[in-house]
Amino acid sequence: MTKSIYILISILAIVGVGWGQGEVWVDLGQIATDAIYTIEDVGGGIVIAGDGDGHIFRSIDYGANWTDLGAQHLDVVFSITNAGSGIVVASGKNWITFYDTTIIRSTDYGATWGYAVRPYGQSIVYSVESLGDSIVLAGTYSSGFILRSIDYGVTWDSIGRPYNMGAQPEIRSLCNVGNGVALAGPYVTATGYDAYICRSVDYGVTWDSIGRPYNMGAQPEIRSLCNVGNGVALAGPYVTATGYDAYICRSVDYGVTWDSIGNSLGLLAVMSFETLGNGVVLAGSANSGVILRSTDSGSTWSSLGQQYSQNFIYSIANMGGGIVVAGTSRTVSNGQILRSTDYGVTWDSLGQQFGQTSIRSVKYLGNGIAVAGTSGGRILRSVYSVPQCDTLTIGILNDACGGVPITVGTVDDHCGTFLTY
Repeated sequence: MTKSIYILISILAIVGVGWGQGEVWVDLGQIATDAIYTIEDVGGGIVIAGDGDGHIFRSIDYGANWTDLGAQHLDVVFSITNAGSGIVVASGKNWITFYDTTIIRSTDYGATWGYAVRPYGQSIVYSVESLGDSIVLAGTYSSGFILRSIDYGVTWDSIGRPYNMGAQPEIRSLCNVGNGVALAGPYVTATGYDAYICRSVDYGVTWDSIGRPYNMGAQPEIRSLCNVGNGVALAGPYVTATGYDAYICRSVDYGVTWDSIGNSLGLLAVMSFETLGNGVVLAGSANSGVILRSTDSGSTWSSLGQQYSQNFIYSIANMGGGIVVAGTSRTVSNGQILRSTDYGVTWDSLGQQFGQTSIRSVKYLGNGIAVAGTSGGRILRSVYSVPQCDTLTIGILNDACGGVPITVGTVDDHCGTFLTY
């Protein structure tokens, strides 16, 4: 054991791993006039953000500097998806007749944007999701239609409403589970109808209704969907009726069947999910400000309690090496960034960030860089030193017991594996 400790300390000194270092968030200033709802990493240092005033913002240096590309035919930008090959698709709300579109599209990594005629008269498209191979899905408001494009968003077909949801349903969330499987989560405003989870196994061509796996009362909503991997998917509801709990649902067969995990915490909504690997999943709630944690891919959950008197956990971002950050809001001001260094077991508050009332979106860009969008239209940015995870090989260690071959892989759980010999 002494030998192991000595070798580990020596190697840490060689590779220079410094994990006591916490990131510092810097205010890049107000770049928008409204809340920044969504941030998408396009790759190569290019980042796209959309705000509540229909503007698109673009950075080409990992979020260090931003360019306001102006209003892009939308009143609000709700969702952005990277379709690959430089193509980015965004969607939002459009109440103004002059702006006859709700889906916009870029073919040059977000530098310029064009739009098609508003698909099927939809005034709001809440979510867009790329399935790969030029296929993009969109979820609409009012009609409950799912739209599908096979040419990177140039043209769209209406898949229609996969089931009867009553009047004015909405498709709030979409999720690519892989292998052609996609999930959709609705919001049902009419009484007497259920918020069924929908599933497609042919890249969105046809859809089946999975049904409601539990009783959520009137007007429920599937606010968030999460692909955990290996066929495991999670669904997080938002319950508007009193006397009902927001049960997390889980599927282990690519969404064919669902189980209710149960909820004794009285949560009304699950706003966000984030996977950390090795079966660890975090969930952020609304209204109560509770963070939930699972170590078995969502089969069971532990409550970490309300975090620092916050009400909403809007987004959670895995920065790797056990470091996780979350963006929050409180009913009356005080938007904070929370940080964990132990895979979400414990959390510290970095405090209210530059007087912002809420942190609406947090995105990890790699290389130790994260950006966050706020309710006041500001972009925050953080950079921390990523542990150096060099792979070393040591030959023979001679000791009293004879030669012991030692192979040192990457060091510490920040890098994936512990020292073994």
